[in-house]
Amino acid sequence: MPIETKTSSSKSARFETIGDRIEGVIISAKEDDQTDIETGQVKRWQDGTPMKQWVIELQTTLNDGDDDDGKRTVWAKGGRFEAAQGDGQSLMEALRSAADGKPIEEGAHLIVQMTGLGKKKNPAYASPKLFKAKYTPAPKGINTTAVDPFA
Repeated sequence: MPIETKTSSSKSARFETIGDRIEGVIISAKEDDQTDIETGQVKRWQDGTPMKQWVIELQTTLNDGDDDDGKRTVWAKGGRFEAAQGDGQSLMEALRSAADGKPIEEGAHLIVQMTGLGKKKNPAYASPKLFKAKYTPAPKGINTTAVDPFA
């Protein structure tokens, strides 16, 4: 089953220092193409297939002012990184582990915390951020839409 793509209009979740975390109920979970930070072009594997990322929108209790609805978007990319400080995984790998191989559902509860920094692969860029996540499936009886990011 193809996964619907979506571009989010909510504020991005910010992970600036180890210990930063976000928590909320998943209101949408979609797969989208990654883009190059410098060119804006879709990033591709050697075979030409677009690199993917997960775009997960959370309803949180955060409020940065009158026009803040509390929605935050988590952008999850993959990768395997050796820890330079702390521990954890790429955000995509942390989410896979937290969901225990099951599809991510709208209505589920998600906690994401930045738990470390990986070793730099390119001195021009910041160290990759490492994460841990906790995923609690949506309560039974709630109409949910399952999104299988593992398909």
